Amino acid sequence: FPPTHTDPNPSTTDPTLPTTNSLRYQHELRRLLYQDEEYFSSYSSLRLHAELAGDTARNRVYKSAISASDLCDKTVLDVGSGTGLLAILCVVTGRCSRVYAVEASEIAKDSGKVVENLGLTASIEIHNCRVEDAIIPEKVDVIISEWMGTFLLFEFMIDSVFAARDLFLKEGGTMWPSVAQLFMAPCDAQRRYNELVSVWDDVVGVDMSALKCKAKSDLLSSPIYNHELDVGDLLSDELELCRIDMLDWSSGDLDRIVCPVDWQVLRDGSLYGFSSWFVCWFHELGGRAPIASLDTGPRAPLTHWKQDLFLLDEPVAVIAGQRIAGTVRVLRHPDWRRHLRVRLDLTVSSSGKGTGVTSVTKTFFLWK
Repeated sequence: FPPTHTDPNPSTTDPTLPTTNSLRYQHELRRLLYQDEEYFSSYSSLRLHAELAGDTARNRVYKSAISASDLCDKTVLDVGSGTGLLAILCVVTGRCSRVYAVEASEIAKDSGKVVENLGLTASIEIHNCRVEDAIIPEKVDVIISEWMGTFLLFEFMIDSVFAARDLFLKEGGTMWPSVAQLFMAPCDAQRRYNELVSVWDDVVGVDMSALKCKAKSDLLSSPIYNHELDVGDLLSDELELCRIDMLDWSSGDLDRIVCPVDWQVLRDGSLYGFSSWFVCWFHELGGRAPIASLDTGPRAPLTHWKQDLFLLDEPVAVIAGQRIAGTVRVLRHPDWRRHLRVRLDLTVSSSGKGTGVTSVTKTFFLWK
Protein backbone atom coordinates (compact mmCIF):
# COMPACT_ATOMS: atom_id res chain seq x y z
CA PHE A 1 0.00 0.00 0.00
CA PRO A 2 1.23 3.55 -0.69
CA PRO A 3 2.70 5.66 2.13
CA THR A 4 0.51 8.35 3.67
CA HIS A 5 2.71 11.02 2.09
CA THR A 6 4.77 10.97 -1.07
CA ASP A 7 6.88 13.61 -2.72
CA PRO A 8 5.11 14.59 -5.97
CA ASN A 9 8.48 14.35 -7.72
CA PRO A 10 10.63 11.76 -5.94
CA SER A 11 13.63 12.46 -8.14
CA THR A 12 14.08 15.85 -6.47
CA THR A 13 15.10 14.14 -3.24
CA ASP A 14 16.65 10.94 -4.60
CA PRO A 15 18.34 11.06 -8.02
CA THR A 16 18.21 7.25 -8.28
CA LEU A 17 14.39 7.28 -8.40
CA PRO A 18 12.53 7.69 -11.72
CA THR A 19 10.90 11.01 -12.59
CA THR A 20 7.11 11.17 -12.54
CA ASN A 21 6.88 11.39 -16.32
CA SER A 22 9.17 8.43 -17.00
CA LEU A 23 7.88 5.11 -18.31
CA ARG A 24 9.41 3.34 -15.33
CA TYR A 25 7.56 5.59 -12.91
CA GLN A 26 4.25 5.08 -14.72
CA HIS A 27 4.80 1.30 -14.74
CA GLU A 28 5.56 1.23 -11.02
CA LEU A 29 2.60 3.47 -10.22
CA ARG A 30 0.26 1.25 -12.21
CA ARG A 31 1.63 -1.86 -10.49
CA LEU A 32 1.06 -0.23 -7.09
CA LEU A 33 -2.47 1.07 -7.71
CA TYR A 34 -3.58 -2.22 -9.25
CA GLN A 35 -1.91 -4.15 -6.39
CA ASP A 36 -0.42 -6.46 -9.00
CA GLU A 37 1.88 -8.38 -6.67
CA GLU A 38 -0.93 -9.25 -4.26
CA TYR A 39 -3.38 -9.94 -7.08
CA PHE A 40 -1.17 -12.23 -9.14
CA SER A 41 0.23 -14.05 -6.11
CA SER A 42 -3.32 -15.11 -5.18
CA TYR A 43 -3.50 -17.01 -8.47
CA SER A 44 -0.11 -18.70 -8.08
CA SER A 45 -1.45 -21.69 -6.15
CA LEU A 46 -4.16 -24.13 -7.23
CA ARG A 47 -6.59 -23.00 -4.53
CA LEU A 48 -8.57 -20.64 -6.80
CA HIS A 49 -7.96 -22.66 -9.94
CA ALA A 50 -9.47 -25.78 -8.38
CA GLU A 51 -12.71 -23.85 -7.93
CA LEU A 52 -12.64 -22.87 -11.60
CA ALA A 53 -11.86 -26.39 -12.74
CA GLY A 54 -14.85 -27.65 -10.74
CA ASP A 55 -17.25 -25.11 -12.25
CA THR A 56 -18.87 -27.43 -14.78
CA ALA A 57 -21.43 -24.88 -15.98
CA ARG A 58 -18.73 -22.32 -16.75
CA ASN A 59 -16.42 -24.79 -18.45
CA ARG A 60 -19.17 -26.26 -20.63
CA VAL A 61 -20.17 -22.83 -21.96
CA TYR A 62 -16.62 -21.99 -23.01
CA LYS A 63 -16.23 -25.42 -24.59
CA SER A 64 -19.57 -24.99 -26.37
CA ALA A 65 -18.51 -21.66 -27.89
CA ILE A 66 -15.21 -23.14 -29.04
CA SER A 67 -16.89 -26.27 -30.44
CA ALA A 68 -19.35 -24.16 -32.43
CA SER A 69 -16.53 -22.31 -34.19
CA ASP A 70 -14.00 -23.30 -36.82
CA LEU A 71 -10.64 -22.20 -35.41
CA CYS A 72 -8.44 -24.36 -37.63
CA ASP A 73 -6.89 -21.40 -39.45
CA LYS A 74 -7.27 -18.89 -36.61
CA THR A 75 -4.88 -17.50 -34.02
CA VAL A 76 -6.08 -17.08 -30.44
CA LEU A 77 -4.86 -15.04 -27.46
CA ASP A 78 -5.87 -16.38 -24.03
CA VAL A 79 -5.63 -13.55 -21.49
CA GLY A 80 -5.10 -14.72 -17.92
CA SER A 81 -4.80 -18.33 -19.04
CA GLY A 82 -4.28 -19.76 -15.54
CA THR A 83 -3.87 -23.52 -15.76
CA GLY A 84 -4.28 -23.34 -19.52
CA LEU A 85 -7.71 -24.97 -19.83
CA LEU A 86 -9.17 -22.54 -22.36
CA ALA A 87 -6.02 -22.56 -24.49
CA ILE A 88 -6.06 -26.36 -24.50
CA LEU A 89 -9.74 -26.44 -25.48
CA CYS A 90 -9.04 -24.09 -28.38
CA VAL A 91 -6.48 -26.57 -29.75
CA VAL A 92 -8.08 -29.90 -28.84
CA THR A 93 -11.74 -28.99 -29.43
CA GLY A 94 -11.44 -26.02 -31.80
CA ARG A 95 -8.50 -27.38 -33.82
CA CYS A 96 -6.71 -24.04 -33.51
CA SER A 97 -3.14 -24.14 -34.82
CA ARG A 98 -1.71 -21.37 -32.59
CA VAL A 99 -2.69 -20.10 -29.14
CA TYR A 100 -0.77 -17.49 -27.19
CA ALA A 101 -1.50 -18.16 -23.51
CA VAL A 102 -0.59 -15.18 -21.33
CA GLU A 103 -0.54 -15.62 -17.55
CA ALA A 104 1.18 -13.23 -15.13
CA SER A 105 1.15 -15.47 -12.04
CA GLU A 106 3.54 -18.29 -11.24
CA ILE A 107 0.87 -20.86 -12.18
CA ALA A 108 2.08 -20.35 -15.77
CA LYS A 109 5.02 -22.64 -15.02
CA ASP A 110 2.60 -25.39 -14.02
CA SER A 111 0.33 -24.87 -17.01
CA GLY A 112 3.42 -25.33 -19.16
CA LYS A 113 3.80 -28.82 -17.68
CA VAL A 114 0.17 -29.61 -18.58
CA VAL A 115 0.69 -28.43 -22.15
CA GLU A 116 3.90 -30.45 -22.44
CA ASN A 117 2.25 -33.54 -20.97
CA LEU A 118 -0.50 -33.30 -23.61
CA GLY A 119 2.02 -32.87 -26.41
CA LEU A 120 0.68 -29.45 -27.38
CA THR A 121 3.82 -27.32 -27.15
CA ALA A 122 3.83 -26.83 -30.93
CA SER A 123 0.38 -25.19 -30.75
CA ILE A 124 0.35 -23.38 -27.39
CA GLU A 125 2.93 -20.73 -26.57
CA ILE A 126 2.94 -19.67 -22.91
CA HIS A 127 3.96 -16.15 -21.87
CA ASN A 128 4.57 -15.69 -18.13
CA CYS A 129 3.93 -11.94 -17.91
CA ARG A 130 1.20 -9.33 -17.87
CA VAL A 131 -0.53 -9.11 -21.23
CA GLU A 132 0.38 -5.41 -21.35
CA ASP A 133 4.05 -6.49 -21.38
CA ALA A 134 3.69 -9.52 -23.66
CA ILE A 135 5.49 -9.72 -26.98
CA ILE A 136 3.09 -11.42 -29.38
CA PRO A 137 4.53 -11.76 -32.91
CA GLU A 138 1.22 -11.30 -34.73
CA LYS A 139 -2.30 -9.97 -34.48
CA VAL A 140 -4.87 -12.59 -33.45
CA ASP A 141 -8.34 -13.53 -34.68
CA VAL A 142 -9.83 -14.27 -31.26
CA ILE A 143 -9.20 -13.09 -27.71
CA ILE A 144 -10.60 -15.43 -25.09
CA SER A 145 -10.57 -14.75 -21.36
CA GLU A 146 -12.44 -15.49 -18.18
CA TRP A 147 -12.10 -12.08 -16.55
CA MET A 148 -15.42 -11.82 -14.68
CA GLY A 149 -15.39 -11.32 -10.91
CA THR A 150 -17.69 -10.49 -8.03
CA PHE A 151 -20.41 -8.10 -9.26
CA LEU A 152 -18.97 -8.80 -12.72
CA LEU A 153 -16.29 -6.09 -12.44
CA PHE A 154 -14.39 -6.56 -9.17
CA GLU A 155 -10.63 -7.03 -9.67
CA PHE A 156 -11.04 -5.24 -13.04
CA MET A 157 -9.17 -7.89 -14.98
CA ILE A 158 -11.30 -6.55 -17.81
CA ASP A 159 -8.80 -3.68 -18.10
CA SER A 160 -6.13 -6.13 -19.23
CA VAL A 161 -8.55 -7.66 -21.73
CA PHE A 162 -9.22 -4.22 -23.20
CA ALA A 163 -5.46 -3.64 -23.38
CA ALA A 164 -5.01 -6.95 -25.19
CA ARG A 165 -7.76 -6.03 -27.63
CA ASP A 166 -6.16 -2.70 -28.47
CA LEU A 167 -2.70 -4.24 -28.84
CA PHE A 168 -3.30 -7.57 -30.52
CA LEU A 169 -6.78 -8.09 -32.01
CA LYS A 170 -7.13 -8.03 -35.79
CA GLU A 171 -9.70 -5.71 -37.29
CA GLY A 172 -12.93 -7.70 -37.46
CA GLY A 173 -11.67 -10.05 -34.75
CA THR A 174 -13.77 -11.68 -32.03
CA MET A 175 -13.83 -11.24 -28.26
CA TRP A 176 -15.00 -14.13 -26.04
CA PRO A 177 -17.05 -13.29 -24.07
CA SER A 178 -18.39 -10.75 -26.54
CA VAL A 179 -21.00 -8.99 -24.38
CA ALA A 180 -21.50 -8.94 -20.60
CA GLN A 181 -24.74 -7.87 -18.90
CA LEU A 182 -24.99 -7.01 -15.20
CA PHE A 183 -28.39 -7.43 -13.52
CA MET A 184 -29.89 -6.51 -10.15
CA ALA A 185 -33.21 -7.24 -8.45
CA PRO A 186 -34.81 -6.45 -5.06
CA CYS A 187 -35.20 -9.47 -2.83
CA ASP A 188 -36.20 -10.89 0.51
CA ALA A 189 -33.22 -12.29 2.43
CA GLN A 190 -34.55 -12.69 5.94
CA ARG A 191 -32.62 -15.86 6.70
CA ARG A 192 -29.25 -14.31 5.82
CA TYR A 193 -30.11 -11.09 7.67
CA ASN A 194 -31.06 -13.09 10.75
CA GLU A 195 -27.77 -14.99 10.64
CA LEU A 196 -25.77 -11.77 10.61
CA VAL A 197 -27.85 -9.21 12.54
CA SER A 198 -30.91 -10.57 14.35
CA VAL A 199 -28.88 -13.38 15.90
CA TRP A 200 -27.56 -10.89 18.47
CA ASP A 201 -31.00 -10.37 19.99
CA ASP A 202 -30.81 -13.70 21.80
CA VAL A 203 -27.64 -15.80 22.01
CA VAL A 204 -28.54 -18.80 24.22
CA GLY A 205 -30.72 -16.55 26.31
CA VAL A 206 -28.29 -13.63 26.48
CA ASP A 207 -29.35 -10.25 25.06
CA MET A 208 -26.39 -9.13 22.94
CA SER A 209 -28.37 -6.63 20.87
CA ALA A 210 -25.85 -3.91 21.75
CA LEU A 211 -23.69 -5.47 19.03
CA LYS A 212 -26.26 -5.08 16.26
CA CYS A 213 -25.00 -1.67 15.13
CA LYS A 214 -21.48 -3.05 14.85
CA ALA A 215 -22.80 -6.10 13.03
CA LYS A 216 -24.41 -3.88 10.41
CA SER A 217 -21.23 -1.84 10.04
CA ASP A 218 -18.86 -4.81 9.94
CA LEU A 219 -20.95 -7.37 8.08
CA LEU A 220 -23.30 -5.44 5.79
CA SER A 221 -21.01 -2.75 4.36
CA SER A 222 -19.88 -5.07 1.56
CA PRO A 223 -21.93 -7.46 -0.54
CA ILE A 224 -22.12 -11.13 0.33
CA TYR A 225 -20.47 -12.66 -2.70
CA ASN A 226 -21.31 -16.34 -2.23
CA HIS A 227 -25.07 -16.02 -1.85
CA GLU A 228 -27.37 -18.61 -3.42
CA LEU A 229 -30.52 -16.69 -4.24
CA ASP A 230 -33.79 -18.60 -4.14
CA VAL A 231 -35.99 -17.49 -7.04
CA GLY A 232 -38.87 -17.36 -4.54
CA ASP A 233 -37.05 -14.55 -2.69
CA LEU A 234 -37.26 -12.20 -5.66
CA LEU A 235 -39.63 -9.28 -5.13
CA SER A 236 -39.47 -8.06 -8.73
CA ASP A 237 -38.00 -8.89 -12.11
CA GLU A 238 -34.34 -8.08 -12.58
CA LEU A 239 -33.18 -4.96 -14.40
CA GLU A 240 -30.06 -4.54 -16.49
CA LEU A 241 -27.55 -2.17 -14.89
CA CYS A 242 -25.14 -2.19 -17.81
CA ARG A 243 -24.30 -4.03 -21.02
CA ILE A 244 -20.60 -4.11 -21.84
CA ASP A 245 -19.71 -4.67 -25.49
CA MET A 246 -16.15 -5.97 -25.40
CA LEU A 247 -15.38 -4.49 -28.82
CA ASP A 248 -16.60 -0.99 -28.01
CA TRP A 249 -16.09 -0.26 -24.30
CA SER A 250 -12.84 0.95 -22.74
CA SER A 251 -11.42 1.12 -19.23
CA GLY A 252 -12.53 4.72 -18.81
CA ASP A 253 -16.16 3.71 -19.38
CA LEU A 254 -15.97 1.62 -16.20
CA ASP A 255 -14.90 4.40 -13.85
CA ARG A 256 -18.46 5.64 -13.31
CA ILE A 257 -21.58 3.77 -14.40
CA VAL A 258 -24.90 5.46 -13.55
CA CYS A 259 -27.94 3.20 -13.78
CA PRO A 260 -31.50 4.57 -13.50
CA VAL A 261 -33.77 1.84 -12.11
CA ASP A 262 -37.49 1.40 -11.58
CA TRP A 263 -38.66 -1.93 -10.19
CA GLN A 264 -42.30 -2.82 -9.68
CA VAL A 265 -42.89 -4.97 -6.60
CA LEU A 266 -44.70 -8.15 -7.64
CA ARG A 267 -45.69 -9.53 -4.23
CA ASP A 268 -46.06 -8.52 -0.62
CA GLY A 269 -42.97 -9.07 1.48
CA SER A 270 -39.96 -7.45 3.12
CA LEU A 271 -37.21 -5.76 1.14
CA TYR A 272 -34.01 -6.93 2.81
CA GLY A 273 -31.72 -5.97 -0.03
CA PHE A 274 -30.76 -6.51 -3.65
CA SER A 275 -29.17 -9.40 -5.48
CA SER A 276 -26.99 -9.18 -8.59
CA TRP A 277 -25.65 -11.53 -11.23
CA PHE A 278 -24.39 -11.39 -14.79
CA VAL A 279 -24.86 -13.03 -18.18
CA CYS A 280 -22.09 -13.26 -20.80
CA TRP A 281 -22.69 -13.86 -24.50
CA PHE A 282 -20.33 -15.44 -27.00
CA HIS A 283 -20.72 -14.33 -30.61
CA GLU A 284 -19.91 -16.15 -33.82
CA LEU A 285 -16.50 -15.49 -35.34
CA GLY A 286 -16.45 -12.07 -36.96
CA GLY A 287 -20.17 -11.51 -36.34
CA ARG A 288 -22.82 -10.64 -33.79
CA ALA A 289 -24.96 -13.77 -33.69
CA PRO A 290 -24.81 -15.48 -30.27
CA ILE A 291 -23.52 -19.06 -30.16
CA ALA A 292 -23.36 -19.58 -26.37
CA SER A 293 -24.23 -17.80 -23.11
CA LEU A 294 -22.98 -18.01 -19.54
CA ASP A 295 -25.80 -17.20 -17.11
CA THR A 296 -24.92 -16.83 -13.41
CA GLY A 297 -28.47 -15.96 -12.35
CA PRO A 298 -30.70 -17.85 -9.88
CA ARG A 299 -32.64 -19.67 -12.62
CA ALA A 300 -29.51 -21.09 -14.28
CA PRO A 301 -27.18 -23.92 -13.19
CA LEU A 302 -25.08 -22.81 -10.23
CA THR A 303 -21.61 -21.45 -10.99
CA HIS A 304 -18.73 -20.63 -8.64
CA TRP A 305 -19.82 -16.97 -8.82
CA LYS A 306 -23.25 -17.83 -7.34
CA GLN A 307 -25.02 -14.47 -6.78
CA ASP A 308 -24.14 -11.32 -4.85
CA LEU A 309 -26.33 -10.00 -2.02
CA PHE A 310 -26.43 -6.35 -0.96
CA LEU A 311 -28.16 -6.29 2.44
CA LEU A 312 -29.80 -3.12 3.79
CA ASP A 313 -29.28 -2.13 7.42
CA GLU A 314 -33.04 -2.39 8.02
CA PRO A 315 -35.69 -4.24 6.00
CA VAL A 316 -38.54 -2.30 4.38
CA ALA A 317 -42.06 -3.73 4.20
CA VAL A 318 -43.42 -3.66 0.63
CA ILE A 319 -46.64 -4.68 -1.09
CA ALA A 320 -47.42 -5.65 -4.66
CA GLY A 321 -47.66 -2.66 -6.99
CA GLN A 322 -45.22 -0.41 -5.18
CA ARG A 323 -42.22 0.89 -7.09
CA ILE A 324 -38.60 0.95 -6.04
CA ALA A 325 -36.99 3.61 -8.17
CA GLY A 326 -33.90 5.80 -8.30
CA THR A 327 -30.27 5.32 -9.24
CA VAL A 328 -27.61 2.67 -8.78
CA ARG A 329 -24.09 4.02 -9.22
CA VAL A 330 -21.10 1.79 -9.82
CA LEU A 331 -17.98 3.79 -8.99
CA ARG A 332 -14.43 2.59 -9.38
CA HIS A 333 -12.14 3.53 -6.49
CA PRO A 334 -10.14 6.59 -7.61
CA ASP A 335 -6.85 5.14 -6.33
CA TRP A 336 -7.13 1.39 -5.82
CA ARG A 337 -8.02 0.46 -9.37
CA ARG A 338 -9.22 -3.09 -8.75
CA HIS A 339 -11.83 -1.94 -6.21
CA LEU A 340 -15.23 -0.31 -6.58
CA ARG A 341 -18.25 0.99 -4.71
CA VAL A 342 -21.95 0.52 -5.34
CA ARG A 343 -24.17 3.42 -4.31
CA LEU A 344 -27.94 2.98 -3.95
CA ASP A 345 -30.12 6.11 -4.01
CA LEU A 346 -33.68 4.77 -4.11
CA THR A 347 -37.19 5.46 -2.91
CA VAL A 348 -39.98 3.01 -2.20
CA SER A 349 -43.26 4.56 -3.33
CA SER A 350 -46.20 5.03 -1.00
CA SER A 351 -48.30 1.92 -0.49
CA GLY A 352 -51.51 3.93 -0.44
CA LYS A 353 -52.29 2.57 3.01
CA GLY A 354 -51.16 5.50 5.07
CA THR A 355 -47.43 4.99 4.59
CA GLY A 356 -45.26 7.62 2.96
CA VAL A 357 -42.31 7.33 0.63
CA THR A 358 -39.37 5.42 2.10
CA SER A 359 -35.81 6.39 1.21
CA VAL A 360 -33.22 3.67 0.68
CA THR A 361 -29.67 5.04 0.54
CA LYS A 362 -26.53 3.05 1.11
CA THR A 363 -22.97 2.61 -0.22
CA PHE A 364 -21.35 -0.81 -0.46
CA PHE A 365 -17.60 -1.36 -0.70
CA LEU A 366 -15.86 -3.97 -2.87
CA TRP A 367 -13.67 -3.93 -0.87
CA LYS A 368 -12.08 -0.51 -0.33
